Amino acid sequence: MAFGESSAQHGGITLGSRISQARKRAGLSREAAASRAGVTSETLAEWESDRSEPRANKLLTLAGVMGVSPAWLISGNGETPKQTETSSEWLEFSELREFVIEPSIMDAGQKLKEWHGEGYRYARFMVLGLHILLGSLAGIFSIYLYRASYQMSELPTISVPDAVAASPVLFWATLSAGILGVVLWTAMTRQKSANVFRIASLKLELAEMALRSDQRTRALDQ
Repeated sequence: MAFGESSAQHGGITLGSRISQARKRAGLSREAAASRAGVTSETLAEWESDRSEPRANKLLTLAGVMGVSPAWLISGNGETPKQTETSSEWLEFSELREFVIEPSIMDAGQKLKEWHGEGYRYARFMVLGLHILLGSLAGIFSIYLYRASYQMSELPTISVPDAVAASPVLFWATLSAGILGVVLWTAMTRQKSANVFRIASLKLELAEMALRSDQRTRALDQ
């Protein structure tokens, strides 16, 4: 949510003016403040010139980055901007988040996306392998029926030489297709298991990063 005129303008200065004032007293360039707040310098410039207003969560982030109370930034009431130890610690954490935590999470997310994409491709191959396997079994059964049609009194036992003699091209084609289907099924199942293990390991790493981030945040609040 963005704040309206009643909170944007108080005590003779606007919300944008207070953001600009706090940034300058914190000794931050517009680019540095924007980077640590997780926005572009163009967006911060729009906020400082009152062409647009930040959402509530971004206002809280700006207050931490610039070392001011959220109440002062929103309404102009409270302590005036000054560089504090808490602000320095927040900036240190912001840099850690910007250069370590967020890139790690983005990289992890990209890997998950890639692995899920591979999973879809493997699933298509598995379905293809099953179709080939079923088709090959149907072909072999058709050879069996073809041979049996000449001896209706009893259903003969078809040996490999008999099947080859009946239709060598069809036999070897269906046999090769069946073997290919089994190989594809086995390979894709093993790869799927490996991907499940990768994703589980990645989720564990993300949980550990979130825990370290939470511990760091609690330490800053104390």
